[in-house]
Amino acid sequence: MNPLQIEEFAELLLSGSRSAAEATVLHWKKAGANQLALFEQLFTPALEHIALLAEARRIGMAEERLGYGLCQWLLCRHEPAEPLEGSGARLVSRKAMLLGLDVEPHDLGMRMDACMFKERGWTTRMYGPVLPLEHAVFGAMQWTPDAVCLHADSPESLPAARAYAEKLLILPWAPSVLLSGRAASLPDLRSLARGEAAIVRSLLELDLWLAEAERELEVEAFNETTG
Repeated sequence: MNPLQIEEFAELLLSGSRSAAEATVLHWKKAGANQLALFEQLFTPALEHIALLAEARRIGMAEERLGYGLCQWLLCRHEPAEPLEGSGARLVSRKAMLLGLDVEPHDLGMRMDACMFKERGWTTRMYGPVLPLEHAVFGAMQWTPDAVCLHADSPESLPAARAYAEKLLILPWAPSVLLSGRAASLPDLRSLARGEAAIVRSLLELDLWLAEAERELEVEAFNETTG
């Protein structure tokens, strides 16, 4: 998608043009775009453009919030409802808990992460931004997710990411812990939870992690049936 088209889609979001913005999304889906393509090539560039406009004070807070709100509405409207064709029946029962670590007026990054999990057949629960650590652990103990995805965009959220990851990794059933968001691209993250947490620097890397998890589950299922 060229920069002009990105700017046009961003303008639709900023102006609250719900029907026109949704028509753009539907056009992409009709052309065969999956969640990854929609997020990487349409939503994320448009949101980055909106952020740049806000930083340059070319738009006000009201317009910025309107754009984010319409984007969230679109994500909710078009989130996957069924697992991908070919996903194993056991994979559908896998569970992902998603937490946001930034103090932000929206949860768009975490919501995109959740959509990626859902497209691969996972059951997801989003716990919103800045859930206190003890409550996050309690929620995990209640639901026993197979994976916990921590979404952080701000560098200031990294100390919290380390604290959350360390506590979640030692839960009795040993869930996978992932760090996603812009903060995942920062240097010196190999020490995060002693290297035991997965760092996914983009939605593409998250998709690759999910694909690998699916392959591992298929191997386990094969070994069980042949063992």
